[in-house]
Amino acid sequence: MLNTQSLTSSFNGGVYLVWNVSGHVQFRITRNAGANAVVSGLFFDVPHNSSITASAGTPQSTVVNTAFVPALQATGRDGVGNPLSGATVPFTAPASGASATFGGSTTVGVVTNASGIAISPVLVANSVAGTYNVSASAPGFTVATFVLTNNAVSSSGNAAFVKMDTTTRGNWKSAYGKDGYNVIGNGVSNPSYVTPVASGQLSYTWAASTSDPRALQKATNPADRIAATWYTNTQFTIDMNISGTATHQVALYFLDWDSTARRQTIDVLDASGTVLNTQSLTSSFNGGVYLVWNVSGHVQFRITRNAGANTVVSGLFFGP
Repeated sequence: MLNTQSLTSSFNGGVYLVWNVSGHVQFRITRNAGANAVVSGLFFDVPHNSSITASAGTPQSTVVNTAFVPALQATGRDGVGNPLSGATVPFTAPASGASATFGGSTTVGVVTNASGIAISPVLVANSVAGTYNVSASAPGFTVATFVLTNNAVSSSGNAAFVKMDTTTRGNWKSAYGKDGYNVIGNGVSNPSYVTPVASGQLSYTWAASTSDPRALQKATNPADRIAATWYTNTQFTIDMNISGTATHQVALYFLDWDSTARRQTIDVLDASGTVLNTQSLTSSFNGGVYLVWNVSGHVQFRITRNAGANTVVSGLFFGP
């Protein structure tokens, strides 16, 4: 027996008894006095104090009229912290001004999975620049807020963040560098549209030859690997003046080879020094991580040390 409630005084005026339940349960109603035992209605609702939290996708930015990556992710839990599955969560963007749409609509309903997670469809920025909130809410839930920014198109350079990749590690030849690459300490093949220029950095090689999968494949011999880096104790920059008007993919590989303590921030700036996008490595990247952007025009990557021995970059890779 999980719980017992008794109506020991008159309920002539009507009374609700309310429980939070899960799994397979049975309500047993037993007559104690009067003509008979009675029930007049059954009602089902989200438990009191249920919440929705923004668990991924905030804050983030993209250029106007382009897609946001990653998708928005909301997590629903009941009043005692259990995942709420099967609940419909409406995601709602502003109806006017700077905003975005889910398949052409500013609102979409997503059903939570078994873990209580609702993941939005691809969100595309509209043509108005600015910062705004997208909400995820439903009756009985607290409201989750996602902070998004539509960046204006810059005549001197543009950058939109695409993704963080922690699974490819050193195996770049299968995923990146189709147009060109710079494997620090090993080989350089710049694409026709850009010659990166780094300044303020030093070079260091942790392992000139290794089989460790975190180390980058050598451009000259993919069967071997190298763990090397550009570094500084403060910050350094990588200037990329991309010719033409086309957008190209740029991936930077970051590897904290010899510790788990390094933390750093990567700002992408246009030619006038305006910050177009910022990404921060706030947890260990000892396993290696790629940050990937779509860029055009004249941009500069500024890598700043936040914690650990120094700030590091182990490779640059260019795609179509």
